[in-house]
Amino acid sequence: MRKIIISAAILLTLTLPIFAFDGFADIFDAPVEEVSVSSSSKSGFAITGSAGFSLEGFIDQTNPKDSAVDIGGGLDIDLSWRGSIVDAKANFSLRPSLENELSWIDVFTGLSIATFFEGGRVEAGLLKKEWGSGDGVHVVDVINAPDYRYGIVDDPLAMKVAEPMLYTTIGWNKSSFDLFYKPMLIPMLSEEDPEGRWSMMSTDALTEQFAPLSFKIAIGNSPTTEELSQLSKYQFGARFKQTLGPFDLGVIYYNGYHYQPSYYVNNIDVDMLNPLGPSASATIDVDFTRAQLFGLEATFVTGPLTFMVEGGFWLSEDFKNEKPDKFNNR
Repeated sequence: MRKIIISAAILLTLTLPIFAFDGFADIFDAPVEEVSVSSSSKSGFAITGSAGFSLEGFIDQTNPKDSAVDIGGGLDIDLSWRGSIVDAKANFSLRPSLENELSWIDVFTGLSIATFFEGGRVEAGLLKKEWGSGDGVHVVDVINAPDYRYGIVDDPLAMKVAEPMLYTTIGWNKSSFDLFYKPMLIPMLSEEDPEGRWSMMSTDALTEQFAPLSFKIAIGNSPTTEELSQLSKYQFGARFKQTLGPFDLGVIYYNGYHYQPSYYVNNIDVDMLNPLGPSASATIDVDFTRAQLFGLEATFVTGPLTFMVEGGFWLSEDFKNEKPDKFNNR
């Protein structure tokens, strides 16, 4: 069923007389240049933010009476402090939603403290980072889990989850080295309601495939939030970049997990003698696969043209292809 999305937004731009800053920016447009202490060598405190309201209509072309209207919007606040060798940032987003329960992932879109040393910096906190040479679309950008709860947007960082992380960057001559460590696993986020607008878990196609059977699916074993927060779910990675003439080359190594869960269907039972009609049931076990990524990224500039290439190989913990509930090498 196709849907046409019509969006109307009413923007409220606020201005606060805060030291060393000149106001709020529009959250729906491209960022405008702002005068902030972060662009100066002087220490200071800065605050910026934006408030917005949106009204979206989702028109059902098959049955117009099923069309829906959704009210959105919220408040974004960015705080920053800059010292001589230490920077601190906090990014908050308050966007009430009836579809998803509000959690720290939604409220804190960034929270970090950074210190500088000769030739590099160290950051710690809830961070968002982007790897890869592609313009918004990557195959080696594995640092942050993606957030698909609100569909696809054109800002890669907006679709990332800010995760607890320690990140360091060292640069010299035309080279740089990045290293990060994460103490826990945060999987990809998706719409939890199978009937939700952006759901990735709809079973309609599966049940239609088994029609006229009455088909039921149950979730079996699945890791809990506490299990995913254990230190045994650590992840780390490194990237080395070098500029050689018109080429920017990068080598990437990552040791962690696939953010997409793996599924194993078992306990399949078909009952053709059911007095209420033929029925079938199955159980789906959910797990996550530890894997290593060996990747390359490259950018080549010639005249007005820029060529960007990325590629990698995933070495799965199930490299012998013996576990049906794990991802294979790819």
